[in-house]
Amino acid sequence: MRSSVHPKTTARVAGLLVATGLSGAVEAGQVEGQIVLPANFQPAAEESKSYWRVENGVVPVQKGLRDPRGLMVVMLEGEEKRLTPPTVHPAMVLREVGLWPAVLPVVAGTTVDFKNEDGMEHALLARGAEAGSFKAQPLAPGGQRSHAFRALGAHEIRCAAVAHIRAVVLSLATPLFSAVNEAGGFRVDGVAPGRYSLRVWYAGSYVHGQPIDVPAEGPVSVAVHLLPR
Repeated sequence: MRSSVHPKTTARVAGLLVATGLSGAVEAGQVEGQIVLPANFQPAAEESKSYWRVENGVVPVQKGLRDPRGLMVVMLEGEEKRLTPPTVHPAMVLREVGLWPAVLPVVAGTTVDFKNEDGMEHALLARGAEAGSFKAQPLAPGGQRSHAFRALGAHEIRCAAVAHIRAVVLSLATPLFSAVNEAGGFRVDGVAPGRYSLRVWYAGSYVHGQPIDVPAEGPVSVAVHLLPR
């Protein structure tokens, strides 16, 4: 039996479904921006410290201070999405008596590989919710150990052998996030159209929040002005 629906009517309905986002083919957008610090922004006390290390056993070298924006994470909250940990594990690397990156944002459940590319043995451990399952154990040069961070929140990673080594794995309930570079830049990809809350995490707490609307087409650029600490 032939359909009584006119082809033009079918086309109009299909266009309406696309326009209202009901077709199932939702375009993903991009949010990019810049973190702007006030002149009197005070870095967290832990991040303002410098430590001496020995480069070759003879010449001492001091770590320079980092721009605090390089230790920040931007995330978008609002759209409920199924959390799927990546199949390719992100890594934290021990190098030059430090652990890099200093802050690693991941979606909850992600397995992180810890690699020792330093010239000495280390013993990494976690503080907080993962402390019971991520205990100190020897990690020889060239070695690797892995851990899945299922609990939400910031997990401080320390070295039992070298006290100043410190980094953070930030386990998030959203896949929409971006580490911020030291110039303040960030970019979040794969953002569906809608309204979100843009939040900035730094040194154990959220230091900024603002609403943001993502259109169906085109990237969104935003300047994020932080308040003095």
